[in-house]
Amino acid sequence: MDENINLLRKTNKTRRETAVQGTNDSSIVSKCSTSTCGYFNDPYLHYFVSKQSRRAPLIHRGYYIRAVAFDRILKNFLELYKNSKKQVISLGCGFDSTYFRLKSCDLLQNTVFCEIDFPEVVKKKRLLVENNEDLLKLVEKIKEQPLSPHIELSSADYHLLGVDLTQLNTLEAAIKMCGLEFDIPTLLLSECVMTYMTRRCSTELVKWASETFEEAIFGMYEQINPEDSFGLFMQNHFYSIGSPLKCINAFPSIESQRKRFLNTGWVCCEVYDMNTFYSLFVDDKEKRRIESLETFDEYEELNLKYSHYFILTASTVELPKSLITYGDSENDKKIIPLEPAITGILSFTYVPDGDQSLRRFGHASSQIYQHYTITTGGFGEIDGRHQRLAEITVTDGRNFKSCHVLCCSAHIQYSRMHHTSVPLSNGITYLFGGRQSPYFMCNQMLKLILTLDKHKQSCPGDIGSARGTSSPIESDHLVTGNGTFQGSDLEQCNHSEDGQRNHSIDSIKHCDSNCDCCNSTFSWDFELGTLQVNVVAHNGKQPRERWRHAAVAVTIDGKEKLFIHGGKTKTCDVLGDCHLFDPETETWEEL
Repeated sequence: MDENINLLRKTNKTRRETAVQGTNDSSIVSKCSTSTCGYFNDPYLHYFVSKQSRRAPLIHRGYYIRAVAFDRILKNFLELYKNSKKQVISLGCGFDSTYFRLKSCDLLQNTVFCEIDFPEVVKKKRLLVENNEDLLKLVEKIKEQPLSPHIELSSADYHLLGVDLTQLNTLEAAIKMCGLEFDIPTLLLSECVMTYMTRRCSTELVKWASETFEEAIFGMYEQINPEDSFGLFMQNHFYSIGSPLKCINAFPSIESQRKRFLNTGWVCCEVYDMNTFYSLFVDDKEKRRIESLETFDEYEELNLKYSHYFILTASTVELPKSLITYGDSENDKKIIPLEPAITGILSFTYVPDGDQSLRRFGHASSQIYQHYTITTGGFGEIDGRHQRLAEITVTDGRNFKSCHVLCCSAHIQYSRMHHTSVPLSNGITYLFGGRQSPYFMCNQMLKLILTLDKHKQSCPGDIGSARGTSSPIESDHLVTGNGTFQGSDLEQCNHSEDGQRNHSIDSIKHCDSNCDCCNSTFSWDFELGTLQVNVVAHNGKQPRERWRHAAVAVTIDGKEKLFIHGGKTKTCDVLGDCHLFDPETETWEEL
């Protein structure tokens, strides 16, 4: 029975190790995709990828920032000790190509580079190196017979070791056999490695490093903030693929990570979350270059992702300069607080029975008639499908119940994101700007008029029944300013040669907002009253199409106007212009 238990434990351990090793395969494909798309230059990554795959822009941004952070630490370390003998030890190296990239650039003068990972991983890496001439020619004087079975490959300045990082005695013995020294400057790198280890094992590794090397520097990139919604999602993801984040709850914040190093023999420790790193330590020229590489509009998700990762350096001696800010003249002497101070308190009331149908992002909301909120656009879920939303939602702020108007006109650009919604004192709401996709900017300005029925001043309790009960959905028709059209005919509406409306949906999206078919008024009856939507005819100098801008109602000489400013263009250029819109004359004025 004991043998069966031991066999089961070994089997479970092997499965966990295999799952962790699998993160290397996924990671190297993502790094290669990021490099191929121009975020950073690494001509050797593709040698370690069996099948290349293009990742999403959000993934590219994540791998870009970690590559920039580690590259800065590495190059600053090499520069700091450029006249000294030194060594770099990569813990959990996977198929990383850093050695080959730096060696090809002649940046590893007087430097020994040692990579360590599970034996199965380094065996595969050795075969890849030995079977590729471009890689093999960069490795000098390979020793034919390593002194230990844990030494997979050994040369004058490059060593590849197959050791479990939890076996510290074996690790230290293998390092000694390679000829590494414990009394010269040593940089140890850990890129999303120790988070897969237990708290005890990872902390013992940190302590071992501080006690073993006389002048050591530790560089680490890892996850934090496990308890919010994104943190829970992140944990569930890694758990589902068989490689749970074992250490994240033990050290959930950058301050707890800093204390861990200071409590295990490290003299100094510097740590920043990746939002701070990107904001302060990536210059504006580089940010503009990154912005130009791909169409990207997931900034909220990116900020969320960056807030759940950190970059850390710790040292056993006082360093003359930071390895993170070193070389950045503006930040060399800047003191950055570890965590921003909280200067105020926000009080709110949670309504557990409120409507949850407003789960979306990239939308816009406006308050009208004191108690009601109109929400338009955004990205969310309907019937199990994630999509841009065409419905307009009216929410009663007194009971948080919502009614939904499912808009079915192919003429009007309802389903937009990152637009603005501005209410006037008379209850009219204007929608301006936004985009229907990263490639199509909205060119229609919409006017929304909500007329409330005094006998229907609260929404029905069954919110589910509210959606889809507006007249266009039930009767398959809608009332316009020019008469009644069948819904099936509207989807084909277009201008033919004789002036009749006869367009397809795709072509109507690019319809001139001043054409006849777009100047109609569309009305929907629903539970609260009537919602009327009008496409505004623009006069004067119309602002450029934009998204992520700002808009507000202002009063000038007793007249309410809309003030529009800022935002981005289709090509992500940042706009600095300002415009006023007069609702009475529907005229634009550039300021």
